[in-house]
Amino acid sequence: MADSHTSPSSPDDMHWGISYLRGDLQDVKQKLRDFRKEVADQFKETAGQFKDVAVQFSDQRKETAEQFKEVRSEIRHSMVVTMGYTTILTTILLGMLVAFLQYRLLPN
Repeated sequence: MADSHTSPSSPDDMHWGISYLRGDLQDVKQKLRDFRKEVADQFKETAGQFKDVAVQFSDQRKETAEQFKEVRSEIRHSMVVTMGYTTILTTILLGMLVAFLQYRLLPN
């Protein structure tokens, strides 16, 4: 059997190979840094958009609460006016009933 025999590499060949490998690794590291920066920037942008939406939602909620307060106030006002009219009409009807009964029941 023949031994597979590789010729030993010269030190200059190893030096160039390591230099190229180092350069490739540095390129990969730089690309990773750039990618991480890009992802971080996109994350910051997305977080800012969510913050804007949260502020808009909060403002809308406050506006809705104010509208509910106004509606409740209008309902209270309407109820008080209705109760007042009901009281007045009841008093008038009772007065008319008493007057009618006195007119009919009392001898002239």
